[in-house]
Amino acid sequence: MNKRLWFTLIAVLVMTVGTVQATPVACTPNVAGTLTTVVGTAPGTSLMTLTCSSGGTNIIFSNFQAVDASGGTTTGLQINYIAGLGNTYIDTGLGIVNVSLNPNFPNTGLKDIHYTFDVVSNVPLTAVDMSVGGAGTGTVTIEEVVCSGGTANMNLATGGCLNGSKMLANMSQGANSSTPGGQLAFSPLGASSTTLGVFKDIGATNGEGLTAFTQSFHFAVPEPGTYALMGAGLILFAFARRKRA
Repeated sequence: MNKRLWFTLIAVLVMTVGTVQATPVACTPNVAGTLTTVVGTAPGTSLMTLTCSSGGTNIIFSNFQAVDASGGTTTGLQINYIAGLGNTYIDTGLGIVNVSLNPNFPNTGLKDIHYTFDVVSNVPLTAVDMSVGGAGTGTVTIEEVVCSGGTANMNLATGGCLNGSKMLANMSQGANSSTPGGQLAFSPLGASSTTLGVFKDIGATNGEGLTAFTQSFHFAVPEPGTYALMGAGLILFAFARRKRA
């Protein structure tokens, strides 16, 4: 192969790799259905694990638990995730993994639920955001704490970080009749981490139902040019070895 052809290949690689865009990939559960857990009077059993994988990036959501902290008014309610692209997916091109949840809590009665889960990633997670949507005449709020080391290192009654784990994020967001849905809270993580515990204190006043809420984590994405340069370097390396031979 002559030198002109080698450099033509390099030019084509730079142009094509630089334009490649990753596409979202839906996360997959380990069981049929969409039920993550059922609200109980004590930490219960996680009913599924969600795996989000694309391009060598793997992020797993597991150990879903929900506790009724309102004296029994929400026991037995189900918390489901919303399947499919646009709802629960990973996008390595944008560096985001998102889980949408759909509890469909009723409008009647006071509601106070502690919802917790673990997040394990093979790439460092750098930021978190969440949104909350409600429907009715009252107010719904979610207060969230993210700790390093997973829920095993959290106080599941208060959201406190235990055993030397670090509080990486602490944020709050609400919705009401004037701002019914899609209200977003964002926080950089205090330190990038691959194992996280998430504690959500979900509260709603009488007359307000929690219709949906989301959880997203962000991670770094190499620039497309980085891949192009890596590929060009490999071609040049092969060319140099061929020339010496």
